[in-house]
Amino acid sequence: MLLLVALAAQAQPDLQAASSTPAQVRKPPPGFEPLPGAESRAEQADANALVIGAYAAFLALVFGYVIHVALGQKAISREMMELARKLERSERS
Repeated sequence: MLLLVALAAQAQPDLQAASSTPAQVRKPPPGFEPLPGAESRAEQADANALVIGAYAAFLALVFGYVIHVALGQKAISREMMELARKLERSERS
């Protein structure tokens, strides 16, 4: 986890440097004919929102898993207490 944070912090200045340079226009391959008006229909998504959504989904799944394990542990603990009581009763008899 710390490695990911360190890599993200190190990569951030590179992102700023890359965004300050003008975008290079790539030449399409031979025989490629772009659709008219394709530029206006191009999909655009905010990467920040997607990353935040991915982290939120991951944390929600981890939280749900922890709750699931805790509830299972609680049920097992109750069953062990019941078995201990039954064992005590059978030893008394």
